Amino acid sequence: PSKLYSSVSAMAWNAMPPKIKGDGLLNDNAGGLIVKKITWADGLESEEAIDLTTGTSDIVRPPFLQVEDIFKHLDCLRGDWANADFSYLRKIRKSVGDNAALSGTAIDPVSAVGWYLGIESLMYLFFAKPEILKKLCDEFCDICLETSVAMIENGMDLIRLGAATACLFSPDIFLEFCAPYQRRICDAVRDAGGLTHLHMCGNVKNLLKPVLKSKADILETITPPPLGDTTMSDAKKTIGRKICVKGNLNPIGALKDGTPEEALQEAKECLREGMKGGAFIFSVADNLAPGTPEENIAVIAEYITSL
Repeated sequence: PSKLYSSVSAMAWNAMPPKIKGDGLLNDNAGGLIVKKITWADGLESEEAIDLTTGTSDIVRPPFLQVEDIFKHLDCLRGDWANADFSYLRKIRKSVGDNAALSGTAIDPVSAVGWYLGIESLMYLFFAKPEILKKLCDEFCDICLETSVAMIENGMDLIRLGAATACLFSPDIFLEFCAPYQRRICDAVRDAGGLTHLHMCGNVKNLLKPVLKSKADILETITPPPLGDTTMSDAKKTIGRKICVKGNLNPIGALKDGTPEEALQEAKECLREGMKGGAFIFSVADNLAPGTPEENIAVIAEYITSL
């Protein structure tokens, strides 16, 4: 890299009339875990747990209990993009100029099924009702595609396609239930003039070759142990320049708990492996962990801009 670029993420739903009536705090544990209750416009409810120590969240009570419920409420999940107001994107672009990439967030179809129905129900559908699962994936693929294209057409540069759930699958399951739908979305985003980065935070070592079928432009996060199972060397040896890789500085290693010198050393090792052959974007493997010292971030940024 010769210049440091930042990425500004924004949600497409900021442009939409609210389909969620509101949310309320159910509890606030001393351990840093909060649970939010979300009330949807058509009366559905769900609960989301947020770990303030890691910045991660999980749905603890999905909005749908039965597969049939999803089909009944699809209109609630779709966006009226013809009447959407994307003026906030223009404000962000004016504020950051051309030195930042605007990245919109979407979720891949099979991950959406897991989010709205629950992971246990998703796993059941894989083996008991695969054709029903494919119908759901078709519906969510259309929703994700419409959302993603609308974001690109209104000023986004990239779409971050969240596919963390795919890290749970074997290569065969990924090729059948993930890659075809991801490819439809990636192709549509590319046709609209944007790029996609496929976000798979977890164990992806056995999925590096299958991921190429998705035709995404960028693969992130190439998560190293102990959070994942893939080193940058693994990724470069397996897929080379066939897809740009983004990562993979350990967010809970020296970056968070070490000195600036130790954090910089880990960053240099990541850069040394990633820059071999090009097709590489330096980043943390996922997000910065809460409590990461600013001086550790600053020393790495200063080093990169000096290259």
